[in-house]
Amino acid sequence: MAKQRQQPARTRQEAFGQPRVVDLENLPAEQKLLREKDPAREIAGVPPGIGQDIVPPPFMVIGRSTTSAQTYRDHDEARRHSRANAAKMLNEPLIKECLDARRRSVAQLNWHLEPEDESDEKEKEIADGLTDILKLTPHFTEMRYNLMYAIWYGRTAVMNRYDFQTIRRQGKQRVTISRWTPVNGDKLVFRWDDGTLRRWDEQVGIRIGGGFNAGWESNWPFHEPKVQKIEPTDQSRAYFLDPWERKRLVIHRHEIEDGAFEDPLAAGSIHGVGIRSRIYWTWYQMMDAIGWLMEFLERSAFGIELWTFPQGNPEAEAAIRTAAEERIQSGNRTIVCVPIPAGEQAELFGMQRHDASMAGAETLRSVIADYFGHKIKRLILGQTLTTESQPTGIGAGASPEHRETFQDIVRYDANKLGETLTTELVTPLREWNYPEAYDCRIRMVIDTEAAELDRKLTAWEAGWRMGLKIKTADLYGLLGASQPTEDDDVIQNPQFQQQGMGGMPGTPQGGGPELGGGGGSDGVSAGMSSSGTPKETNPATEPET
Repeated sequence: MAKQRQQPARTRQEAFGQPRVVDLENLPAEQKLLREKDPAREIAGVPPGIGQDIVPPPFMVIGRSTTSAQTYRDHDEARRHSRANAAKMLNEPLIKECLDARRRSVAQLNWHLEPEDESDEKEKEIADGLTDILKLTPHFTEMRYNLMYAIWYGRTAVMNRYDFQTIRRQGKQRVTISRWTPVNGDKLVFRWDDGTLRRWDEQVGIRIGGGFNAGWESNWPFHEPKVQKIEPTDQSRAYFLDPWERKRLVIHRHEIEDGAFEDPLAAGSIHGVGIRSRIYWTWYQMMDAIGWLMEFLERSAFGIELWTFPQGNPEAEAAIRTAAEERIQSGNRTIVCVPIPAGEQAELFGMQRHDASMAGAETLRSVIADYFGHKIKRLILGQTLTTESQPTGIGAGASPEHRETFQDIVRYDANKLGETLTTELVTPLREWNYPEAYDCRIRMVIDTEAAELDRKLTAWEAGWRMGLKIKTADLYGLLGASQPTEDDDVIQNPQFQQQGMGGMPGTPQGGGPELGGGGGSDGVSAGMSSSGTPKETNPATEPET
């Protein structure tokens, strides 16, 4: 076999040709973007892009509709169509009733402060101290009630005035809230920044009238002039808050979302969308229907009267018109003047009354109450049985589902309000009263499980009787109590102490941990053996629960 000729090795230039010189300035845009480097790539512990927005929110719509102050325009459907209508919607009892029920359900819930580390005695002391401070707030329940107006406007605020008060239990003076003032959500405006950082992104402004003086007197007692603090917006002038002023304002938002790309005015939705915007057009149609119903009743409820007069007799026609006008002014009457041709059988002067059928009015009333009214109620409350009674079938099986739906809404509202108060109120108070604890995080928790405690305990007891294993820690959590340690002073039902176990009454001696806590460490429920099989018991010897 002939020996193959070995080819000489080729250089890279011979194999692939001479390297080309690429002009980076003339590369396509997509190639340039691929060559972009993360500005935070060489800084340890810094998120990509230094944590800034990928695209500023004002640029995520088809165009920008703004003012020289660079504020978001009104995105609320009601205010965009008619500011007068938007202001009057709360005068509708149907809406106010549902809205107040939802606000009251949250405002009347109990609350408490939780430290980040519950085992840290210093954090627990700070949480207790802040609790004492918040309890000195005048009308604190009413403050939370006012903040819940955010579900209607999309955002609302309270403006706090602070002072020093002595906390008796602490024996120290602390910064407390001496007075607060509600701020209507429609008075708040928000800035946006185009990425140039020339504006403070999301800076808050408050709409003001022409009489506000932004000079020396407005900054009492410091007497420092405010420069460029007041700027014109789309509807009025606005006073824009500095960061230190912003801490005196508590802003609560509802349903933060992004607006449609085709609607530039909807860009401000990221600062909260309220129920008013959702139900406006339903309310608008309902008002039209009510107007039609009132007009029908005005014209037809008392019947239609036909007044006859001789045809071709101007004096008779004038006289009967004058009499008809006087009768119409004295009450809601619909009168039709009918000329009658002369004849032997003709009744030249007379009055006939025809009653209108109310079937149309009843249909219209049903549309207003059952269609429009129920649509509005279901959006606000999630159901209708909170404000009215309806048949729910055999055994009223639908009622618990309606109640649970409303309670889900209340839990959502309470959790959101707790998050707002944690950020906007508890954190500033902690910074001012405990500046040394800068890394201590205290959270406000609104207790939403209290209303369902009895029902859940009943369900847990039923599960216990069926032999389910229940963790003691879960029961303590349901009750809102902490599990005691060996060093804690505790009280206990004497019957349980005599039985020498922590189970519920009726538990045999030596049973496992029950709903009352205690027992063995294997977590076996009473009535069950260690293998999980039922144990025989004598009901006659067991006391009733």
